[in-house]
Amino acid sequence: MSKARLSAARSARKFCLWCQGDGRSGVESCQVQECPLHPFRMGTEQDQRAVARAIRVFCLQCAGDEDAVRECPAGKPYGIHDPCPLYGYRFGRLPRKVKKKKKAPEKSGARSVMGRLPGMEIPKDGGES
Repeated sequence: MSKARLSAARSARKFCLWCQGDGRSGVESCQVQECPLHPFRMGTEQDQRAVARAIRVFCLQCAGDEDAVRECPAGKPYGIHDPCPLYGYRFGRLPRKVKKKKKAPEKSGARSVMGRLPGMEIPKDGGES
């Protein structure tokens, strides 16, 4: 089973909970207004792109520069710590959803099936010679 990705807002909320020692009341009463995630700490923001951009700013502050953000090791578990919930949004973009291509419907009839098998052509007149 695959684990569903958290939205940008839920990722920010999860990080804020970690920052405040898993205390909901600490997140609600957080006084660090300089933090780029502060406006999104409750995890209810509807504008996911705005949250992703704030995560980008936070990651730049945390890592120091763009190269360090790109090579950030926080996407993997480290010891007893879980991967950083912000990792997937560190570039300030929402992850792309991969759409599966639908297969073209198969043509029915012997002609279409037999015509594709190598060395087995059906005569164009459809009959026997």
